[in-house]
Amino acid sequence: MINQDDGRAWGGTLTLGPGQSGPRAAIEGRYRRWTTSGGGSSLDFSGGIVREGVYVARAPNGTTYGPTAAVFLIGGDLVELTARTELLLGQGKPRAGMTVGFGLGSYAAAGGTVAFVALVAALFASIRYD
Repeated sequence: MINQDDGRAWGGTLTLGPGQSGPRAAIEGRYRRWTTSGGGSSLDFSGGIVREGVYVARAPNGTTYGPTAAVFLIGGDLVELTARTELLLGQGKPRAGMTVGFGLGSYAAAGGTVAFVALVAALFASIRYD
């Protein structure tokens, strides 16, 4: 992201990863508007194009393309709420989807990871191995 002087930023996102039937890739432009002074909280918007493999009986490795868009509500470096929608076109019919997600920022994520590892360690320590 490239910060502007008036509480906004522009940038982009490149996403690559495994999908259900082949790799998933997306490229998006991103716009951020800070909602508090000092850059604490912000509202982000992104939009672009996605490529994803889908499984169809007649074409098990079918490739689809389409638009993708998301809105992010970011609370400082602590929490993030995300809503994303996609429309995949190809392989016989359009496929639409939407996801809503929740994430933790760097300090909260680190604390959550430590708490999770401690919980798993306590669980394994409580199991009797006779």
